[in-house]
Amino acid sequence: MNWGPFAVVGKNAVVTGGAMGIGYGIVSRFVERGANMVVADLNGKLAASKVGELWRARQGRCGSGRCVGTENEQHQ
Repeated sequence: MNWGPFAVVGKNAVVTGGAMGIGYGIVSRFVERGANMVVADLNGKLAASKVGELWRARQGRCGSGRCVGTENEQHQ
């Protein structure tokens, strides 16, 4: 499937809340289309597990990390 002007092959993307639900659906679609992904989620272990699933399926390059933030905090 060609996404036309929204082609993501070889592009880098970060999805917060990407370990489950809608976020994981977005991650899966982007990876299927050839994007390199970082899955950030409050549940870092689950994010790492999901990235492992994608890696084993050989569906692209992915990384994961725990992401926590509030209005009062800034993270780099």
